Amino acid sequence: MNLNPKNTSAWIDRALTRERDFLSLMMQTVSALVILLDRDGNVVGFNRACQETTGFAFEELQGKPIWERLIPTDEREGVMRVFNRLRAGQFPNQHTNFWVTRSGDQRLIDWSNTALLDEEGEVDLVVGTGIDITARYQTELRLQESESRFRLLTEASFEGLIIHDHGKILDGNAAVAELIGLTVDELIGRDAFEFVPERWHEEVRHSIARERTTPYEVELRHSEGRVIPVELLGRTVPIKGRRVRVTAVRDITARKEAEREREQLLRREQAAREEAERAVRLRDDFLSVASHELRTPVTSLQLAMENIALLADRVQQEPALLAPLGEAAMVARRQSERLTDMVNDLLDITRLQSGRQTLELSEVELGQLVGDVVERVRPQLEEVECEVALQVREELQGMWDRGQLERLVTNLLTNASKYGAGGQVDVAVTRSGEAAQVTVRDRGIGIAEDQLEAIFEPYCRAVCPRKYDGVGLGLFIVKGIAEAHGGQVQVESAPDKGARFTVTLPLSPGGQPDDEAKDD
Repeated sequence: MNLNPKNTSAWIDRALTRERDFLSLMMQTVSALVILLDRDGNVVGFNRACQETTGFAFEELQGKPIWERLIPTDEREGVMRVFNRLRAGQFPNQHTNFWVTRSGDQRLIDWSNTALLDEEGEVDLVVGTGIDITARYQTELRLQESESRFRLLTEASFEGLIIHDHGKILDGNAAVAELIGLTVDELIGRDAFEFVPERWHEEVRHSIARERTTPYEVELRHSEGRVIPVELLGRTVPIKGRRVRVTAVRDITARKEAEREREQLLRREQAAREEAERAVRLRDDFLSVASHELRTPVTSLQLAMENIALLADRVQQEPALLAPLGEAAMVARRQSERLTDMVNDLLDITRLQSGRQTLELSEVELGQLVGDVVERVRPQLEEVECEVALQVREELQGMWDRGQLERLVTNLLTNASKYGAGGQVDVAVTRSGEAAQVTVRDRGIGIAEDQLEAIFEPYCRAVCPRKYDGVGLGLFIVKGIAEAHGGQVQVESAPDKGARFTVTLPLSPGGQPDDEAKDD
């Protein structure tokens, strides 16, 4: 088949024209930005999308370098370097830069660049296809700014802040990391329940599931193992397409300590109030008993004195009345001594409670002192059918207050006659190491175990005051006198087994008795 050269040339021209028209149509109709540059960077092609984006017509830019009108000044050098790499055959490549529009705004364009070569393999045209990503860039920029503001606020917060998805930690601030003893980076990705003691897991999970918005208290475990009381306040918010929990974590250690101190103070105040009320009750009981106890000897003394007065007038005419006169005098003497003892008890307790107890020390032989007191109190013991057995194993000399020790022994014997009536009373004076001991044992009603300490309190008795006289000061005074000498008093007893009181006194001034001292 023979081809006419003219017909062939015409066919080629028509084919090329159709191809150019087709390419031109494609270039103008695609939504992407398409720009053609020659080897010098001059604009030789500029589609409709480019015109709509920049506001420039193709005719305004045709034949001019792209960086003259479209590229911001501070980016021209970078764009020219990219163009030179393309011209040198380094294509395709990706590049993002700003374009300046006719109105002066800037649009961010993401470019994909390549080149067309001539017959010699040199770059003839540079073809750039771009997408306007300004909106996406601005959205990302706003998101970054928002995240920056959030980070600034969270880091500036004195409270711990943590973001988690059902316990998995997504983010947190330095305050919460410091509270747990880790860094923020070490926290991210961890399970928050690692730092919550197991006894709190159910409550925390329930609060997350119910999207609780009220504060509640739990505990956190520090990385070193100690437990920290905290208050949690959370809110569920949408972030990047999912609902997560933003939780404020407040260390309430100081508040808990203040609450404990306040509770302790309230307990102390309550105890003090109860003690004051008890003291008032004891005082009232004491006043009631004391008034009764004082009334009895006073009445007896008055009757005895009246008898003495009557008998004294008649005794000269009736000598037989001398015996009743002597008995009345003895009654008056005993009641007078009883009143004196009660007054001395009141004076002693006043000195003991005020801390004004003073001792007049002198050399005392303890066995002789105890023997003298036993003989003086013996009639009182015999009145209640108490037989007294005294045992002194050796002479024991010490620097003591004679009058105070006499009061001590008298009170012990009086106590024995009161609660051990009808039974034998054993009194012993012995040595125990560098201390002397006075022991008084009765065989009376005994003392319950829970009352062994209470009986040494003022106005306190382990039995009903209506059955036994006295104001409840004797043993308190015994303890005070013993301790004033550097000694101590102990009691061994059980109900219906009698009681054994042991007073231990150091033999040398300033000495301390042995707590383990026992009778020889």
